[in-house]
Amino acid sequence: MKETGIKSSGYENVIVDCPLCERELIFNRVSDLNTTEPIGGTRVSCSKCKGDFWISGDTINERHETIIFDCYDLLRTKRYMNCILNICQAYEMFFSLYLRVSLVYVPFGSGRSKGDASPDKVNDLFLSLSEATKELTFWRMRDIFLRLAISPNSPADLAGSEAAINVLQNHKCPKDAELENWPDKQISLLLMKVKRTQINVLRNKVVHKDGYRPKKEEAEAAVREARSILFPLTYRLDLHDDINSYLQPRQ
Repeated sequence: MKETGIKSSGYENVIVDCPLCERELIFNRVSDLNTTEPIGGTRVSCSKCKGDFWISGDTINERHETIIFDCYDLLRTKRYMNCILNICQAYEMFFSLYLRVSLVYVPFGSGRSKGDASPDKVNDLFLSLSEATKELTFWRMRDIFLRLAISPNSPADLAGSEAAINVLQNHKCPKDAELENWPDKQISLLLMKVKRTQINVLRNKVVHKDGYRPKKEEAEAAVREARSILFPLTYRLDLHDDINSYLQPRQ
């Protein structure tokens, strides 16, 4: 069976050239490939020549990073409104990922190493976290992220996670001095940039009844800002949307 690499990999779709008839094909991850996981390798069929072949070589970026990469095609096709929506969504997805990692993944890994973590408890925490955040605005998610990012008391186990989730909505945005005095100066600078971003204000102008149409320069600036903040923060905070990344050996 012939094999070809993925030519373009986005959040929703992957694009390949059929190695049999050379037609460009678009496969939707959910509808066509039946997975939202990165494609290490899978068998597909060409909609034109009906031949089967193997595709591989998907990207392994986190979801919010892939959303940002999708913006380059939106910039190319001058869909600046959609670009702004994508960028704001990328921030929100980043905030959600941080909460999952700090309040579920890491505590589960720590608890598992001590033999006191169960999958059922993890599922309960996911549900509790979803319930606690489902109505939160961009600003509130940002405030909670910033507060937790500089908190010296991260949950050490699942019991601590449950308590932390129960008081999430009590968190207030840190003052500038709290962020600026954080010992890791690189993270401190990035957190200040998160606090100052106005991407949600621009997003609201786009989606509300006036349907604001941003300029090319606004869309490009939004993409540059998001990349300069979210990519290094994801790396520095060691964020992976895979609970297995945080499992520790049992003691």
